[in-house]
Amino acid sequence: MKNTRSSEKKNVISAMWKKFEKLSVFFRNFPIQKKNTSFS
Repeated sequence: MKNTRSSEKKNVISAMWKKFEKLSVFFRNFPIQKKNTSFS
């Protein structure tokens, strides 16, 4: 039982990491420097 639970946690973490990677790539492509200067 413990092994299946740990594998499920790993799957969830990997899924979240994949989403985060997609977001990071999106923001990298997006001109974020201009937005940062305007916000500050």
